[in-house]
Amino acid sequence: MRVFCDLLVLGLLQGFLALLYGGYLASISNVFDNTKVLQLARTQFENLGGVDGFWLGGTYDGKAIIWDDGTNATYANLAAAASDSGNLVMSMQNGKWNTAAWKDKYPTMCIGKKSNGPQVAPCETEWMYATATKSCYKLVYNIDFANAEEQCRALGATISSVTSNEENDVIIDFAKTGYPGDTIFSAMIGAKRIGPNATDFAWLDGSPFTFYPWANGEPNNVGGRENCIMIWTDEIVGKNTPYRPYLHMWNDVDCDAHRRVAVCKKAALY
Repeated sequence: MRVFCDLLVLGLLQGFLALLYGGYLASISNVFDNTKVLQLARTQFENLGGVDGFWLGGTYDGKAIIWDDGTNATYANLAAAASDSGNLVMSMQNGKWNTAAWKDKYPTMCIGKKSNGPQVAPCETEWMYATATKSCYKLVYNIDFANAEEQCRALGATISSVTSNEENDVIIDFAKTGYPGDTIFSAMIGAKRIGPNATDFAWLDGSPFTFYPWANGEPNNVGGRENCIMIWTDEIVGKNTPYRPYLHMWNDVDCDAHRRVAVCKKAALY
């Protein structure tokens, strides 16, 4: 359940108001949740002209973040100016977090239903949860396709299918290094060729193969051996063409070639 409190409240009252609605103020545990909460806030608070931020459900003491709902503070998106202690406020412009005094007024957002039991994460430890897909992801390293398939299966998962632009962005953000590299730095995903055409691939998890952002000229099945798929997550060193236009697009590759990572995927607990 989500409840939005689209009125200006003092920091002193924000926790009380959240509990009154049977929830908590928003806590943020990853970049995808940060983006989603920001998008929801922009929609909800658009009628409050001149609002430049909103209360989050946590505090910052200059060194550490503490969330009111008990969420582990493993992710932070603090603005460079957030050096003072205080209640956390998310910027409506860029999603960065700053601090404000209890006497300042901002709108507040209550998310989730209060639970009397322990808080259970949607994914196991060391798995990344994406709200856009309601799925859990984990990287396995230095693999070919067969080895990646084996490792993912041992984790109760499959090599990830990618069925939408949103999921493609999730995989790219999760698997990229942020540095230029070689083709081995790319990420392998979980489809295999079943025929000669661009759409003749099948996902290991049974998802329909209806989304395929191939790079220009791909898939080309060089040597008749390119039966798997990789995503170009990073720039390629020293290559202006044809590789730079490939960034964030797909390429068919040899299943036996080693890659930096493959992405395992399984359904979230809720």
